[in-house]
Amino acid sequence: MATATIAQSFVIESDTDLVSFAIRVDGTEISAAFQIMTMTLQQEINKIPSAQIVVRDGSASEENFEISDDAVFITGKKIEIDLGYHGNNKLVFKGIIITNSHRVNSHCCEMTIDCKDERVKMSTTLSGNNYSDKSDVEVVNDLLRLNNMPEAEKPENSPEIKHEQLVQSNASDWDFMISRLDVSGQFSVINNGELFIKRSVLAGEPKLHLKHGVNIFEFHADIDSRVQAPEVKTKTWDSAEQEVRTTDNEDPADIEQSNPDEEGGEGKTLKSTIDQIASVINKAFTIRGAYMTKEEQQMITDAKRARQILSRIKGKVKYQGTTKAMPGDFIELSGVGKEFNGIVFVSAIGHEYTDGCWTSEATIGWEEHFFSENTNPKHASSSSGQISTIQGLHIGVVTKIVDDTGQYRVKVRLPLVNESDEGVYARVATLDAGNDRGTFFRPEIDDEVIVGFMNDDPRHPVILGMLHSSKKTAPLEPEDANPQKGYKSRSGIRLIFDDASKSVIIETPGKRIAELNDDAGTITIKDGNGNKIIMDKDGITIEANKDMKLKANKSIKMEAQSISIKATNDVTVNGSAKATVKSGGQTVINGGMVMIN
Repeated sequence: MATATIAQSFVIESDTDLVSFAIRVDGTEISAAFQIMTMTLQQEINKIPSAQIVVRDGSASEENFEISDDAVFITGKKIEIDLGYHGNNKLVFKGIIITNSHRVNSHCCEMTIDCKDERVKMSTTLSGNNYSDKSDVEVVNDLLRLNNMPEAEKPENSPEIKHEQLVQSNASDWDFMISRLDVSGQFSVINNGELFIKRSVLAGEPKLHLKHGVNIFEFHADIDSRVQAPEVKTKTWDSAEQEVRTTDNEDPADIEQSNPDEEGGEGKTLKSTIDQIASVINKAFTIRGAYMTKEEQQMITDAKRARQILSRIKGKVKYQGTTKAMPGDFIELSGVGKEFNGIVFVSAIGHEYTDGCWTSEATIGWEEHFFSENTNPKHASSSSGQISTIQGLHIGVVTKIVDDTGQYRVKVRLPLVNESDEGVYARVATLDAGNDRGTFFRPEIDDEVIVGFMNDDPRHPVILGMLHSSKKTAPLEPEDANPQKGYKSRSGIRLIFDDASKSVIIETPGKRIAELNDDAGTITIKDGNGNKIIMDKDGITIEANKDMKLKANKSIKMEAQSISIKATNDVTVNGSAKATVKSGGQTVINGGMVMIN
């Protein structure tokens, strides 16, 4: 880079001796007579921009706050703030007035106006919803539409992964949106009322060149080896393969680019710098989460790796006020030491106007933790980016029995998450389960079930049991003695265990019954047509309401001490080939008339 070009690049703004500003409320510029004491504006990745204006207002002698009483800065009004030099102003904030407060002390009276971007409406209420077969950007735009906000344009190379099911549970729309961008390697930036989605990249063209002794007012930064790992791994249980699946991060190509310092003689790459810092602790960072697809697992692994790399240097640098850099951009530092010289990532920009002076401050580096880790730092699922956690047990209502993916799951609506949609697929806990064996009891549609969650992740519920109620009554009436246990199917098939009679009964709706009864000492089979078989201590009794037929393809043999056959009408014994009547003793053929042919 030529010397003249370098010198010119360090000029942030020209003619900065007179700071100018303009404030518009509901489109009308406020009076120049208003004494603006300070203005503080903050713009940060994945956060809602804010502005605070302190106005001199209030009179002890007149016992009023004139500006406030005129309702200029009433809450809910739209506000825009411009900053610049010599009247050449640029928009730096657009939003709504959130709070209006008064302060009186021994020195003066003042009014403080706090403002936020309109998307603050997305952050105030905890909500629940389900999203099926959508990418993360599609979920983001669903949330924006739900809050009557313009959609965000999908960035280039945005992940196209469609998530089978995502659950927002007890989380604000804003928090859920940010958590989904986080794990997909993306982030949001709101600039003057417009939301942008950007991909996490490790390098880019610097928007500002800041040099110690030239245009840096204040600077502090640090490199912490504890936040760098030589690699990132993600582990999850793959239920289809019945094994732990491990994914390693895949570094992007821009990690191999050079990381120039002021002298520029060492030619170190960003990767070599990261490896050197990570070698101090030299332990892989491991994420452990509930089930993820291979694509989701790779995505979250790479997103975490990018965040760690972008947190290599963290600090702040203050300089002359300008709008040239915004969060998500890169700036170049020089003259601040070889470890810190070079191109660094900007995660936040702050502006401060005080006593006619305007300064800007860039936060360099990014937080190494996911948003969810900062929100729920001790929760097991936060490391996998899950902001919506569900603790304890929840009620579910079954909406679908067949799992099209062949995983034997059941679809369950979680009424406290969303009362109207089909819900999410849940695995079913059962008494015994293995390869082609086990108990197989599925709930019915509209059944009430009790649901738990793996790793407290609402995307991965497990049906732990099914529930009766006054509306969905039990098939047996409870008694204090509690003698009966059993099962009754939808059609009325019953299996009853009765401790009072020490019996087991199997019964169909057509009154086909098999009973084993210890008290009576019997085994009884009935068919509902008056036919029955009774086995007891006296033997076996077979009763037929109409005909009884014994048929065998070969032979029927009967053996007993005595056999008696009696008919109230005719007895016929017929042998197609031969009939033999034989006795070891006396043979008696007796009748009113005996006919032998």
